[in-house]
Amino acid sequence: MEKSIGDTVKPKILIIDHNDEECGIHQFSKAVYRCLKPSDKFETHRGVFDNERNVLESIVYNNPTHVIINKHRNTLRFVTNDTLGVMRKLGIKVMIMPHDEIIEYDRSLIDHVLWLDPTWEPSDNESVLGRPIIPVPAIENRVQNTKIVV
Repeated sequence: MEKSIGDTVKPKILIIDHNDEECGIHQFSKAVYRCLKPSDKFETHRGVFDNERNVLESIVYNNPTHVIINKHRNTLRFVTNDTLGVMRKLGIKVMIMPHDEIIEYDRSLIDHVLWLDPTWEPSDNESVLGRPIIPVPAIENRVQNTKIVV
């Protein structure tokens, strides 16, 4: 078991994401994971899921202290209030990154909200995460437009 300063267990974060790799929500989760992974303050894992059973199995396997749910109203429909209740009963801190500023869960089941809108005014148990800049590769040998098209 990995220890940190003061012989306390280093927090372990599991990012919960859906499995559509072509989706911007999914790509955002990968960017957040890439930013968190190098930290020596906590251990970070990321999982892509298509059903509740796989989420709960990953929680048992990874034994996280915290989960971050990468949520848009059209993703992770299988993660319900009951799922969050199980996580809370296991002593896991539940955080959510709502991509559409909508939280469909019972707020009493969520420990912290990570808002993505940099103009958001956070209240208690909320933070502004913002949106990390994701580099987009340039298209080589792209045909240049000679006419303005609107």
